[in-house]
Formats: sequence, C-alpha cells, structure tokens
Amino acid sequence: MVIRDRWQTLKQNNMQLKKLYLLIIPTMLCAQNMFSQETSDIVIGEKLAKIEAKIQAWQNQTNAPAVSVAFQHYDFYYENAWGLADIENQVKAKPESSYQIASTTKPMTAIAILKLWEMGKIDLDAEVQTYYPSFPKKKHPITIRQILSHTAGISHYRSDSKEEKHIKEPYSSKMAIDIFKDWELIFEPNTDWRYSSYGYNLLGAVIEEVSGKSYEDFLKEHIWVPANMENTIMDDPIAIVPNRVRGYFKNGGKIENGEYLDISSRFGAGGVRSTVQDIVKMGIALKNGKILKPETVELMLEPLGDQGWNEYALGISVRPFLGQHIIMHSGGMPQTSFLFIAAPADNISLSIGSNLGRQDVESLGISLVQILLGIDTKTVTAKKTEDKLMLDAINEVYNFGQGYYQKVGKSKIENDENLASNFKYFNRYINPKYIKNNSKEVQDKIKAGHQIQPEKSLIWDRVGGYMASQLNQNYSQEGALAFFKAYIDLYKKDKSISYRFTKGFENAVQKYYQDWQVTKALDPSLTRFDKNTDWDQVPIQLDNELKKYSVYPDFYGDLIDYTYSNLLFKKKYDEISEITSLADTYFSERFFTEFLKGFKALSQKDLNKAKTYFAKANEIENHLENPNWIGSLILQLAQADPVMAFSLGEVMATYNPKSYEFQIGMANLARKMGMREKSIYYAQKVLEIKPDDEMALKLIGN
Repeated sequence: MVIRDRWQTLKQNNMQLKKLYLLIIPTMLCAQNMFSQETSDIVIGEKLAKIEAKIQAWQNQTNAPAVSVAFQHYDFYYENAWGLADIENQVKAKPESSYQIASTTKPMTAIAILKLWEMGKIDLDAEVQTYYPSFPKKKHPITIRQILSHTAGISHYRSDSKEEKHIKEPYSSKMAIDIFKDWELIFEPNTDWRYSSYGYNLLGAVIEEVSGKSYEDFLKEHIWVPANMENTIMDDPIAIVPNRVRGYFKNGGKIENGEYLDISSRFGAGGVRSTVQDIVKMGIALKNGKILKPETVELMLEPLGDQGWNEYALGISVRPFLGQHIIMHSGGMPQTSFLFIAAPADNISLSIGSNLGRQDVESLGISLVQILLGIDTKTVTAKKTEDKLMLDAINEVYNFGQGYYQKVGKSKIENDENLASNFKYFNRYINPKYIKNNSKEVQDKIKAGHQIQPEKSLIWDRVGGYMASQLNQNYSQEGALAFFKAYIDLYKKDKSISYRFTKGFENAVQKYYQDWQVTKALDPSLTRFDKNTDWDQVPIQLDNELKKYSVYPDFYGDLIDYTYSNLLFKKKYDEISEITSLADTYFSERFFTEFLKGFKALSQKDLNKAKTYFAKANEIENHLENPNWIGSLILQLAQADPVMAFSLGEVMATYNPKSYEFQIGMANLARKMGMREKSIYYAQKVLEIKPDDEMALKLIGN
C-alpha cells in the first residue's frame, strides 16, 4: 500500500502529501512531466478523497467482498484495497491480491498476435488456417484481423451447451478449440460485430503454432517480463498462488462461494490470473513502447467493430467519453470482475479487481478517470425535440472530436481533404430550421455522423477534431457547449478559419450556453433522490428552477439509479409511478422512461398499455432483446414479487423466443410458483431450441 497507510495524516495536513509525493517520484517508471507542476498537493488530496469515496460507494452498492484498485497518472502512483479476499477466513484484500482477470486476457492475446506481426511471422489479413491448419474451413474465409476485432462471425459461448461454462478438468489448447471448431459461422465476416471468446482461443492456438512455444511462455517472454509483471500467470485451480482471492457470486441477494472451475479451456480468451498492480504496468508498457512499437499500438487502437457507443479495435474497446479518448477491456466470470482502463493522452493506466462475479466495473473505472482528469460530469439536455437533437449533435462532435484530436494530432486533421464536405454535412442537417420539419431524418443523420459498420464514417470526429485543433485547449472540464462557443468566438475574431456554422446554429449555441450557465448550478439536493424525497414537491421545485430555460442538467442517471437500487425490487410501485411521471417530463423518449411506463402499466394490470410502452422502449434501444440483462432483472424481481416477475417475463418472452436461457428460466420460475401448465409451456419452448434438453424433459415429465 503506497498511500493508504498515511491517509488519515494527509487529510489533517496536506503538506505531508507533498513529502510522500516526493518520495514516490523516484520509484516511478515514467519520466518527469507536467502533472507535478500543474497539480497542487491539495488537489491531489481532494481527488484521492473522491476516488476512495466512489470506490467505497460502489462496494456498498454491489456488496462486493473485496475490491483492489491501482493507477498511475503521469508519475503519480496509487494502490489500495478494501474488504475481504476470503470471507470465511477473514483474509483482508490487498493491492497484491491475485484475481482471475477473465476477458481482460484478450488485450494480452491481441498484443501477442501483433508482436508476431511485428516479427514478420503473421499476416493479419491471411486466413486463420494459414497458421492453424486443423481449424476447419468455413463457408466464408476468416482472417486474423477479423478474429481480433470480433467481426469474423465465430460464435461466443452457446447457452444451449451445458459443457461450455462449467468445465472442471484441465483442457489442452486442442481440446479448447475442439469445443467449437465444427460450428458454422453466425454471420458472414465483416458484415456484423459479435463478441467471441472462442475466436480468442483460436488466436491463442495460432500464437502457439507460429511461435513454437506455449501460450503462457510466449506471453511471459514478450509481455509479462518486459512490463515487469511479476505476478501474472495462467490460472491453475490446484496450484499454490500467493494472495489468491476466493471468488464469490450473488444468488439472488445472497453472497455464495463461486463454483469450482478450471478455466484452461478459455486460455486465450480469459485464462490469465493477475493483480491490479501488474495490469497497470501493462498499460504503462504499452504507452511507453516496451511491448509494442508506437505505430503498432496505433494499429491496435483503430476501431473495426461497432458495439454501439463502445467500439472494438484489436483486442481492446475504444470509446470517447466527455471528450476524452479512453481505451478499456473488462472481464467477468461468476467469481470475478476485472478492468483495465487507460486514457493514453493523459498518461493514465488504471485497474480494478473484485472477487464478486459479473459486476459493473466499467462505470466505476470511467468515474475514477473522470475524477483524475477533473472532468465536469454534468451533461446537458433539453425538453424540446429540436433542442435535444441539436444537443445530441453538439455532444457527439465534442466527444468524438476531442478524442480524435488527442489520437491523431493537429497536422493530420488540418490536412484532411474531407473537412469541407464534413462541415457542409453538419450545416445542412444541424440547424434549427431544418430540424423543425425533418426531425426523424436528422436523428438518422446524427447517428450516421460517426459509425464503424457497415461503412466507416468519421464526420463528427473530423469536425470536432478540427475545432479542437484550432482551440488547442482541452474542454473536458467546461463541456460541449463551452467547446462550441469558444470555437465560434474564435473564428469570429480570426478570419483565416474558414470552417464555420450557420447563423441559426450560432444563435442557438449562444442561447444554450447562457441558459446552461444558470441551470448547471441547480441545487444538487433537488436531484439527490433518497427515501426522504418528497415526490409531490420535486416536480414543483424543478419546474420553478428550470421552466425559463431551454437546457438543464441531465439527472436521468440519478433518477434511474435510485429506481433500480431502491424501488424496482422492493414492490414500491406507487413511488415508481411518481418517478415515471418525472422522467416523462424531463427525459421523454428514452429507453428507461418508456420501460418504467410499461412497468407501471403492468403493475396496474393494463397489459395492452404495458406492451405498447415496452415496444417503444425497445425501438429506442433493443435492451429487451438481451436475455442476460432482462433475465437478470426478472430473477431479481422474483425475489420480492414472483407474480410481477412472471408477468414481466411473459411479455419479455416475445422478445427472446430463441433464447434457451430465458425460456428455461421462465419454465423454472413457473415451476417454483406452482404453475405447472406454464412450466410445461416454456419447457416445450426450450425443446424447440434444444430438442434433447434434459432439464426441459424433466420439467415436462414431472
């Protein structure tokens, strides 16, 4: 522990932090830089206090037994841990605690493949059988690059295969490939994006074939040793591993010991065990050119797969967030939740590990990066459709643009031959007059302004990147409206800047900015929802504060978090009705607003209205077709209200007709509720998916 042991003293005397900071500097691998010049001791202390509060709040919310965190920001290093690595034996977690890192293994596999490419031993666009001939040819050829980016069409784990997720014996690489080698592709390569752990197992086998070494030995030689990752190994459930944590999962709301598994069958996709300390070192080594050349890292970070707002490059997710270029990869299994996240332009490498399975460590990681960078997390929204669309475009250009500028630099942006047509595109569609009569078209054009598939479009990246290159200042602390206002002010003074916006857009930005200066100072207590909130008064108070203004803070996440954490699974349906009304007033046409309206109607036994709202929610975002998400929600709800959970499941079944896990879940829930006919009905649905399923046959037989 580098800082925690002295933390109480630091809070009393910030000068002690200066002494500690000076002691830490010589131990760091990075060179001296502007961080120590720009950041005062007091600011460091304030950030650490916020970081620790955020982590502890996350741990309280998730009930995670243990959480370990480490990060490096320029030459400042921090590590700490909370909770228990082993509940039964009361063993405290440490920064040195050893976790299964699950899919955070995938960046290592990608780095190893790219190292072989640097060595001239692999062509990324060659068919995979060139290097692993025993993998059967498919209907369409698949390349190494496609497998790296999850665009090859190789299946992920199949829910109808009992053996895949519960293997308890050691598997060789060949045995791991044999599980899926004869399956057909689920789509033609390069026509879609689908996450595939099996694809990464195949890449692991390629590494072994091409290098002539085991997967572990190659990674050790080319990644772990150069990056000084001394506590990173392939997971072995029977080996003696120092600081190994015990894994846990939630059964309903109850914490239970994780299932015994041997994950050697996931070797290239999720078979590594490590510490948060070592994963931070990996991020630093990647940034500093110790494990790949800078130009290779640039290749690695080029998105090829579109996963919504989260894009996938070669073994790593790449995303803009509040104007920052962030890379990350999480990993989750029933006994572990793990994260690597970095902001390359700001020299941040951060890692989080927890011994509770499948928790959202990504949101926590992003929050910690925000705190380190001093980013203002308030985002702006509006009621009117025209204003919302304008703000959507403004936020897209700001987010993608600043990140693009951080990534490619001023010269490449200013010499881009697409700039003129890109600004023309913006000015045609993003102006108040056009939006008023063409809102649906503009909504589509905003989405098309940045996409990776089916055709790559970087319009927003280039427009925002050019703006950032002229401003030459990061606006992450000020936000999107300040970014646009500053650019407009700049080109009004500097006639040499030829790329400009329409007069109508300029006026709208000025109005939004002025209103935002007032509404962003909204009393936080008005949107700090808890058990004492007076839901009769909140709408009145908010209306008094916001009715004069075109834009206001987006407190949608606070509203939904409170609903999800405190109401949805506690049968507090009257209070949900109050929240639904508030959400519909300030955040109409969003997924959770429509979902809550459907939930409210269902709780009032109005099935037709519920179906209408759920359908609208799914049109906005198709989360209802995600059996894992909606299935988990139904299971949690069933702990408090089985009848409501089953009613919701009946509606959601229409969105997941081919999901084995969803249909068998409904069959089991009906059985537990004593609804034999319904249990048989859903068991028969299971047999349509998997004709010989033993569990479904047993449910019907009983």
